[in-house]
Amino acid sequence: YRSAYSITNYTNNLLYDQNDPFGEVDISGNYYNEKLYTNVNVIEEFSPLVQVDLKMRNSLSLKAEIRKDRALNMNFNNNTLTEIKGKEYVIGMGYRIRDLKVRYKFDGKNQTIKGDLNLRADLSLRDNLTLIRDIDEDNEQITGGQKLFSLRFLADYALSRNLTGSVYYDQNSSRYAISTSFPRNSFSAGIMLRYNLGN
Repeated sequence: YRSAYSITNYTNNLLYDQNDPFGEVDISGNYYNEKLYTNVNVIEEFSPLVQVDLKMRNSLSLKAEIRKDRALNMNFNNNTLTEIKGKEYVIGMGYRIRDLKVRYKFDGKNQTIKGDLNLRADLSLRDNLTLIRDIDEDNEQITGGQKLFSLRFLADYALSRNLTGSVYYDQNSSRYAISTSFPRNSFSAGIMLRYNLGN
């Protein structure tokens, strides 16, 4: 569990009388505060709330997570409380093929390299929702939010001690909670080479 509490801005109240703090009241009948606060934020998250991570002897690995988070913003200028809450489910699977031999022809000669092939796939579903509450009128309405679907696949192969080649695929889809926004989809795929300069 992680949480953060912050006050973005505050000023001294010039109408506050330190010698007589309960003497005068404002139009609403409230006593004057010593300080005037603009925004107060609270962020809390369980990341993860529940996690299962298994690594088996046959080089198969399984992972499952549930994450929850919430952000609250209290605005004292218009007396509204904005809440952004999210819930995410993650399922992952991986497999390692040890000492996989790859043969290729270079400069007319047959070459063979041997390395580990790591396969990893992650599937996640996240639901975000934004609520605004008017404290004075006891009113609550949904102003935003979306459902996010994500699929990631990665395969990397150790070409040498310092050089690793990877193939990746990433898909993201979103459907918004309000009807004024259109669904969005994005795809990306490619090949990546990574060279480690260290030992």
